[in-house]
Amino acid sequence: MASYTTSLTVPVGESIDRYIADQPNLVVVPNMGNAGDSLINYSMFSMLHKRSIPYSLIEAHQIETPDPQATYLLMVNGGLHLGGDEMDRLVHRLSRHGAKMIFYSATIHDRDPMLSMLPDSTVIIAREPVTFDYIRWRRPDLTAVLSEDATMAIADGDADYPDPPLPLLLEYRLRLSYNTIRFGFPLGFAFAPTLYRSQRNKARPFNALRLDNESSGRDQIEPGNVDISMVCGGKQAAGHAEASAAMLLRIIKSKSIVRTDRLHVAISCCLMNVECWFSANSYFKCEAIYKHSLARRFSNIKWMQPGSAAA
Repeated sequence: MASYTTSLTVPVGESIDRYIADQPNLVVVPNMGNAGDSLINYSMFSMLHKRSIPYSLIEAHQIETPDPQATYLLMVNGGLHLGGDEMDRLVHRLSRHGAKMIFYSATIHDRDPMLSMLPDSTVIIAREPVTFDYIRWRRPDLTAVLSEDATMAIADGDADYPDPPLPLLLEYRLRLSYNTIRFGFPLGFAFAPTLYRSQRNKARPFNALRLDNESSGRDQIEPGNVDISMVCGGKQAAGHAEASAAMLLRIIKSKSIVRTDRLHVAISCCLMNVECWFSANSYFKCEAIYKHSLARRFSNIKWMQPGSAAA
């Protein structure tokens, strides 16, 4: 990974000021994913609110015919890596209409056909150098920006820590219990998530390894593992994203050590100053963002090779 890219990095808040603040008729399209997406989406909502930037919010599947006067801020995150989901289909619809798009917190690679159809007005704000260099190589006519993951706005003070109203927080506490039981994770976590393998058990990390198709498959999943991003997930409207993100951070804060291959569980550890043993997912995302951003900003995160102790 080229070392020169650090000097090119545009802070998250500055990227908002440069590329988003002056856009008329801003339409935010959240990625409809897990609690990691909630944390990203909430960070954007908070930044826009603190800067008094007006916007409307709409889900990808609700956009049939694009508004030619709108700028679509797509919170693509990792949603365009493989393609085939609703955000990917929306990009194709918007491209056919020549709509103005800003891809935010983007991780993209090996998507040449998709890139080729993007209007030349498209702005892609990448969160790591692999995506940034790929866009500049394949579509040098597009505006490519090297920034960081949107959640770094919380660390920088450009977004607030989530503080949802109590009714929504209680709703997401109930959702957590339901999802824990539904996905077959330990009942002890469902009933007392902040006590489960908490700081009183400092010798035992809280294992929060992913179980979906982005799992590297190289690490043995131990009994007691909880894919916390799954169980804390929910809707992505502003209040719901905040409640989901708050639940994720609250549980992370209760742990002494967290072992994970989920990017935003690791970032939650960074924000909560909890020791994190971080390892790769199935493609370059985790390692690229760790090297580009997290390693230089947070001392409590340790990169793990398969089968190794924390470095």
